[in-house]
Amino acid sequence: MAKARDERHRYGQHYTPHEVARLLAAFAVRASADLVFDPSCGDGRLLDEAMRLKRQLFVEGVGQQPIPSRELFGIERSAPAIKVARRTGACLASADFFDVEPGTSSLRLSNPHELLTTDYGLRTKVRLPFGFDAII
Repeated sequence: MAKARDERHRYGQHYTPHEVARLLAAFAVRASADLVFDPSCGDGRLLDEAMRLKRQLFVEGVGQQPIPSRELFGIERSAPAIKVARRTGACLASADFFDVEPGTSSLRLSNPHELLTTDYGLRTKVRLPFGFDAII
């Protein structure tokens, strides 16, 4: 396990502890209908916590029923990590966030039904909304 962790750190991959992900989501998400973006989503921990909070806000009567594929977006360059993140139900793309240019990128934001896939079944073409309520 240590070798895998050292390998991830060599490439700048540092996974957010669950407690910190919960705290960051609490700072960022205000309503169940918030559009949430994680530009380096890794295994989806922040997206998981954002979805949990969105569901909680819905139960408390603040907004509409959350739909992950329409309200949660993530980008990650590590295909194995993003494969794990798929459990969130978010709209995910396998790419380096720093290569994404708004409006001119090979990643285009649209609805999930227009997405292309890679060998991992990951989305490589995504149309992002023009704005987000929370970026975590």
